[in-house]
Amino acid sequence: MTQSEMEGPRGHEGEGLTLPQLMRRLVSHWKMMIAVSVLVMVAVIAGTLLVAPRYRSTVVLRIMDLDPNSLSLGGQLSGIPGGDLLGLGRDDLETEVGVLRSWRVSQAVVDSLSLMVRLSKPVGVRADLFAVTRHGDADRHGRVTLRHDGQGTYSAVFKEKREDKADLGSVSPSGTLDFAGYRITLAEAPPSDEGEWPNTIRIDLLPRYEAIDRLREDLEIREQEGGSRLVNIAYTIPDRYLAAAVVNGIADEYIAYKVTAERSDARYTVAELSEQLAEQATRLVAAEEQLRTYQERTLIVAPEEEAIQQIKRIAQLQLGDDASRVERESLAELLALIDAGAATLGDSQRVDSDAYRRLVTFPTLISNGAIQDLLTVLLELENERAELLGRRTPENSDVRQLTGRIQEIEHQLHTLGTDYLSSLDGQIAATGEALARLNAELEALPEREMQYLRLFRDRTVLSEGYVLLQQQLRLAEVQDAIKTEGVRRVDEGLVAHKDNPEFPKPLVNLALGLILAGTLSVGSALARDLWEA
Repeated sequence: MTQSEMEGPRGHEGEGLTLPQLMRRLVSHWKMMIAVSVLVMVAVIAGTLLVAPRYRSTVVLRIMDLDPNSLSLGGQLSGIPGGDLLGLGRDDLETEVGVLRSWRVSQAVVDSLSLMVRLSKPVGVRADLFAVTRHGDADRHGRVTLRHDGQGTYSAVFKEKREDKADLGSVSPSGTLDFAGYRITLAEAPPSDEGEWPNTIRIDLLPRYEAIDRLREDLEIREQEGGSRLVNIAYTIPDRYLAAAVVNGIADEYIAYKVTAERSDARYTVAELSEQLAEQATRLVAAEEQLRTYQERTLIVAPEEEAIQQIKRIAQLQLGDDASRVERESLAELLALIDAGAATLGDSQRVDSDAYRRLVTFPTLISNGAIQDLLTVLLELENERAELLGRRTPENSDVRQLTGRIQEIEHQLHTLGTDYLSSLDGQIAATGEALARLNAELEALPEREMQYLRLFRDRTVLSEGYVLLQQQLRLAEVQDAIKTEGVRRVDEGLVAHKDNPEFPKPLVNLALGLILAGTLSVGSALARDLWEA
């Protein structure tokens, strides 16, 4: 070994320090090195044993890419108002992740699982000690402390911030406490792992907005790489059962939201279409019977081919006119509702965004990409405003700024809706003129033949309408049958095994502790050597 290879750190005088010299100096401080190593390892082991374990649960969702031009639901419903609204035809995976992170989804999970009620002592599984339900306005927050009296019961005290303690009385196993809008029921038996009831149970009641904020901060939602369209939802807390319940709750609420969004924008429900189809069938049977009776009485076999073609044109125009009139009536009612709401609400309030979402479900509007983009921005701003209102008042400058931006978009959508209403009026007028002209041509025929053609026309219009309703009903049934096509749950959130926490990891901690102990012991020995020199 050369001299340069043997050189190590230099002493204070600048001479070279060989490896054997370095080893001798370290050995001379072996007591201190052992002491430092022992202290470090004791601290690591103590931390591993004393730190409450945290458990992780994960749900994996696959968010489907629904191509509106494919044979999927998105393509089949492309001609039905609302069939593509808020779907994934635009391949907007980031938007769906944003929905998963939204205030609305987290709020639903917080309420369903009563996450405002948090077990702070002892750290562990909440359900092992008590169950909680809401039975009123849970708007108070503070801390409930239960102290065991040694006789099988707990004395309960409730303390709000800046308020005196309130005695809640005593409660025994299986007993309940009703306070602050919550009902807390103690378990029948102590936790099986402990074998006895803890001396103190401390329960924190958080404000609703704080519980929602904590959940959103602690949730881990990320897209898997590789274009798989897989989204991981993970949650890590000391309560392994609650961790699984939270991630499954987030997935359930998101899927329910998607189902509602996909189904609410369809113009007709299965029940409504079935009822309309039954009514149409009754009218069609009556029209066919009238035509048959008249044909038997007058002995008319069939109209001329030219007349038949004219009847078919009239039928098509009549169907289009009926659809336009229904659409015009619905649009006019919706615009009137929006106008009435805008006239009565104050500056800090607005018409519900659902009204504007319904506004863009009309055929011409839903096919307009710019209008759909406006709606997307509107919903994002609405979510942002709702989240902000959880912590601030409507008079807050940030809230008012968001409100102003929302109102601008709403005004644009309202203008587009008004323009579309005018175009429907023009379309109805043009169709009416065409129908009047064709019907006038029929009036020129002989009375007997004209009456037959009238009956034939009525039968044809009802028959065409019946076929159309059948098609719409089939599409609505498909929509109802595959209502969760856009989201699939790949993995369920499972309860982690008690001996497999996410943190701490004993073996990992031990390895890191050994590395840290070695580093600190050597470093402290060298530092002391330099100091003594």
